Amino acid sequence: MTSAIKDNRSRGKVGDFLKECIKDDSSLSIVSAYFTIYAYEKLKDHLHKIDHLNFLFGEPRFVKSLDPDRTDKKAFKIEDEKLALSNRLQQKCLAKECADWISDKVDIKSIKQANLLHGKMYHISPLRYEALVMEYVEAHGRIARKNVIELCGITENQAKGLLKKMCDKGKLQQMGKPRRGTYYISAE
Repeated sequence: MTSAIKDNRSRGKVGDFLKECIKDDSSLSIVSAYFTIYAYEKLKDHLHKIDHLNFLFGEPRFVKSLDPDRTDKKAFKIEDEKLALSNRLQQKCLAKECADWISDKVDIKSIKQANLLHGKMYHISPLRYEALVMEYVEAHGRIARKNVIELCGITENQAKGLLKKMCDKGKLQQMGKPRRGTYYISAE
């Protein structure tokens, strides 16, 4: 089974996953210790299409470890014998745009207990799972359970339940033989 965990390294990039999975009117939940205007900038075309975001913000004690390899390019220049940000104006505009988006679409809660939240979680509402499956079927003609697991970031049992529910609703039709290549096509 392919892991749905994204680590921005060998298991895939979180931004790419979110770009692929966020659809119009999605409800999104994120648990993280940080969210930057740079993440917003990379995802803003997708984030503006969502209906709502619930963000659980943890204490960011590990900010120093965000770029341990120092691969992030710093946008500094020397002005009058001191360092200054070279893209200060763009950052101000971007921060304002991000703040407006947060005011419009985001509910933020914070964890105050130190060292409680280390990991991150990105969740697209289960209400969107059926739409994601149907979009995949429309694009590829069929879908298998392993595709649902990866597409929705859910467990094998959850995928099995989702596919059964969609068959019961008359959205999908099961094809093939169990344990020999079962797949699903649109029943509509």
